[in-house]
Amino acid sequence: MFKTFASISVLAITLCLPSVAHAQISEGEIFEATSDILGAQRTAFQIRQLRDVPSVGVFYIQGGSTTPFNHLGDRIASLGTFAEKNAYGVDRLRHALVANPVTRRTMADHGVDVGRVVGVSIGSTGSLRFFVE
Repeated sequence: MFKTFASISVLAITLCLPSVAHAQISEGEIFEATSDILGAQRTAFQIRQLRDVPSVGVFYIQGGSTTPFNHLGDRIASLGTFAEKNAYGVDRLRHALVANPVTRRTMADHGVDVGRVVGVSIGSTGSLRFFVE
């Protein structure tokens, strides 16, 4: 009885916490990350206009193994190359994130280091998905 009550209590508390996801990047996010890295300068303009960020996802671009059947490690490495080639756009994005008080506070609340952000996806409600080196 107590064990069930404790489990329900933990679940209820978890559901009340602010929404944030921290994850390693997977095959599903590779395409989105590529697009967001290459479009970083365009996203910088949109970041400046944000007034609310209802939820945050943080995806780390690192790791991943390469096998004859899975080339995730190679695809993740190519994201770093895209970020290097689009350094100007990534720099503009980082400046926009710091300049907007809402995004600056959101990054601080979720432990996102702006110096490691290489791409951001903005949802229709203003939610942000950070792609971080």
